[in-house]
Amino acid sequence: MPSRNATALVITAAALAAPAATAGLVGSSVDFRWIRNSTVVDAKTFVVSSLMPEYYYSTQYVGSAWGAMGLDVRNASMTFTADFADSFNVFLPLGTVLELAVPASMRLEAFNVGSMSGVTGLDQSDLSIDGNVLRIAAGGIQFNAPGATFTLNFESTLLPGPGAVAALAAITAMPRRRRG
Repeated sequence: MPSRNATALVITAAALAAPAATAGLVGSSVDFRWIRNSTVVDAKTFVVSSLMPEYYYSTQYVGSAWGAMGLDVRNASMTFTADFADSFNVFLPLGTVLELAVPASMRLEAFNVGSMSGVTGLDQSDLSIDGNVLRIAAGGIQFNAPGATFTLNFESTLLPGPGAVAALAAITAMPRRRRG
């Protein structure tokens, strides 16, 4: 019969090796940053909702021209939409970086372009993952018509927390009833 320590080790190792649960962002707090030439243009922390977009930014241009961009984050995607008036298009200048930081309890595994409509200047090489941050090198992205949009997809899993490992160790340390 294996020792109690050996049993605890096997159970703990199995729990850590088991695939982590698929993570979803709805209900989680995330940080969004809009950076231009290493300067933060705007930063917001918000709770991801399944009902409505979480972020909106607008600016006035010369005369009556204006531009706006919204961000809608879901469990495994984020969609950017631009709107504008009295302007031919909205162009994100070189040096623009958009970042979405997810909770540290999530491991980001993939990040890719899902779809684009009325958008140019974005491709897979503009996307990267840095720890728990999804990063878009957005300089050169152009929204060619009001309502132009692009969607980026990502995959993440929940990491087992130290509490889960401690709970498994406590369970395995409990006295066992021996049959005899």
